[in-house]
Amino acid sequence: MRRFDVREVVEVGPRDSGDKAFACLVGKGSCMRRPLGQSLGLAGVGLVFSLILCGWSAAETDAEAPARDAEEKAAAPGAPQPEEPPFAPRPVPAEMLALNTVVAMVNGEAITLDELQRHSNPILAVERAKWSPQEWAAKKEEILRWRLDGLIDRKLILMEAKERGERVQESRVREFIMGLPELKMSFDGDLAKFLVAKGITYRQLYKEAEEFLLFGKIIQQNVTPRVRVPPEEVRRQYERNIDKFTEEAAVHCFAMTFMKRDNPEAGAALLSKMNEALRKINEGAYFPDVAKEYSEDPLHAEKGGDWGWITPGTLEEKASEAAFALKEGQYSGIVEGNAAYWILWAKEKRDSSVIPLSAAWKEIELDIRARRREEEIRKWGQRLRLKAAITYPMPLSEILRK
Repeated sequence: MRRFDVREVVEVGPRDSGDKAFACLVGKGSCMRRPLGQSLGLAGVGLVFSLILCGWSAAETDAEAPARDAEEKAAAPGAPQPEEPPFAPRPVPAEMLALNTVVAMVNGEAITLDELQRHSNPILAVERAKWSPQEWAAKKEEILRWRLDGLIDRKLILMEAKERGERVQESRVREFIMGLPELKMSFDGDLAKFLVAKGITYRQLYKEAEEFLLFGKIIQQNVTPRVRVPPEEVRRQYERNIDKFTEEAAVHCFAMTFMKRDNPEAGAALLSKMNEALRKINEGAYFPDVAKEYSEDPLHAEKGGDWGWITPGTLEEKASEAAFALKEGQYSGIVEGNAAYWILWAKEKRDSSVIPLSAAWKEIELDIRARRREEEIRKWGQRLRLKAAITYPMPLSEILRK
C-alpha cells in the first residue's frame, strides 16, 4: 500500500471549487493521505474537524453569493441568526471548566485549552500508540505546542482578512451548518438537540463554521495560486521513496482452523474431522461452505474462513510458508502449527511489484502541494507575528500538569 511519512495534521482548504477538504496526517511513522472523513471519522473529533468532515468547498464566487443569500432569506425567513441563540446549552460539569483555561492571547483574543485539544486530538490519537508511557507526556506536550503555534498563525491570518473586509455570506454559513454530517445522521437535522448534546450555543457554532469557511476562502485566494509542483519534483519524490510504492507479494487466503486436543481420544476425533473436511473439498465442495461447517475459528468461520490478503510474516510461520507455497486456486493438506492445524486455500495470489510513476503521480503531487501550502501558511503567520501582541498567561507545561 502506498504511504507517505508524515509529521503533522494540516488543516487545508479545498484545492478547487467543489473539492473535498483534506487533512494530511503526519507522524513519527507513516499513514495514508486521504479525505479526513476516512482517516479520522467523527468519534472523538472536535467541532472544527466535524465541520471539515462535511467536505464543503469554502470557495464561492462573488456572483453566486448574493443570489444564494437572497434566495435563502426568502425561503427561510425564520432561520436562526447568530445574534440570537435559540436556547442556552446545558450546564458544563465542573471538571470541564478547566478546558476554558486560556493558553494564549492573540491581539486580545483568547485560545483556550479546549480549542487546542480539539485541534490536537486527531494527531494525538495517531501518535499515542508509538510512544511508551514514559515518553508520551513529553511527546504530547511537544505536539500541543506545535498545534498551538498553528492556531496562533490561523487566528492572525483570520484577523488580517477581517480587517480587509473579507467575509462569508450568512446564508453560506447557515447552509454549511445544516449540512453537517453528524447533525444530519445522528440528530436527524434537529439543530437544537445537536447544540444541547455539544454543550454549545448557536453563536459559538456559527463562529466556528464562519471562521472555517473564511479561512478556506482566503487560503484558496491567497495561498493556493502560489503553490506550484514542478514535474521533476514529483519524479524525485517517487525515486527517493520507491520502497513506499512497492507492493509486497500477497495471497488471498482462506483457512479452516482446528485447535489441538490434549488427550489421544480427542486428538483422534479431531484428525477424523479434519480428514472429513479435506475429503469434501477434494470432492469439489466449495471451500467457504466447508469452512463454515468445520472451522473452529469463530472470527473467520462465519466468513467462510476468509483471512483476506496476507503478506509474508502475517501469520504463524508454518501457516505463512504453506500459504505462499500454494499455487493460485490450490488447497493445502493438513498443516500443523504450534497450537492448531489448518487447511488452506490460496484463492488468489499476486507477486511483489512496483507501482509505476504514472499511477502514483496524482497522490505524490497532492502530498507535495499540501506540504507547500502549509509552508506558505506558516510563513504568512510568521510575518504577522512581527506586529502582533501574543502572550501566554500560563506556561503550557503547568496547565497540562493540572
